[in-house]
Amino acid sequence: GGVMGIFIMVFWNSRHYLAETISAARQGKNPELEKREPFSYRTIYMMLAAAIIAVLAFEFAAGLSIASALVILVFGGLFNVVAQVYVLGLSGMSYINDRDVWRGWPLGIVWPTAPAASNTDYLMSHTFMTPSGYHPSHGPLVTGMAAGQAYRMADISGVTMKHIYYLTLLCAIIAYPTVIASRIWILNLWGQGRVPIW
Repeated sequence: GGVMGIFIMVFWNSRHYLAETISAARQGKNPELEKREPFSYRTIYMMLAAAIIAVLAFEFAAGLSIASALVILVFGGLFNVVAQVYVLGLSGMSYINDRDVWRGWPLGIVWPTAPAASNTDYLMSHTFMTPSGYHPSHGPLVTGMAAGQAYRMADISGVTMKHIYYLTLLCAIIAYPTVIASRIWILNLWGQGRVPIW
């Protein structure tokens, strides 16, 4: 309940700002409101919509149902990320990220009890929601934390948000394939039993 409470609190306290950003996105540019942002709010909301479509398409391609894909998107990609970045920003503590099994509770909405026979939807949704959220190359939780930390460093250092966005994107383009390839290489070299990945 803590994550939901934090998300509701942050959302409620930010409601006027969110309304301003939606208004700015609908009306076009608002130089005063958008001066510190990497892009206009219209562009940001279009990028957000494209990212949601891409994530859902990836989840459907992995064999997830609409229900489990939406649970992962809403809880894993929104509630958990907002709460984690908020707690991390205030305390410096990795509140949700270190709780692998706990993150899977929202999947109980789709499966109050486990199915009699495991299927792709059940296995992949639990993989996406629990252990995958812990690695930098997987899941929105760690990615959201990286973005939050990068934008805070931009704010502290005076670097523009647009430059930080491009730097973070460049690092992701380099890091994600490297992490995935090296993880596969190490697992094949040493064997999964000797490598504590999950």
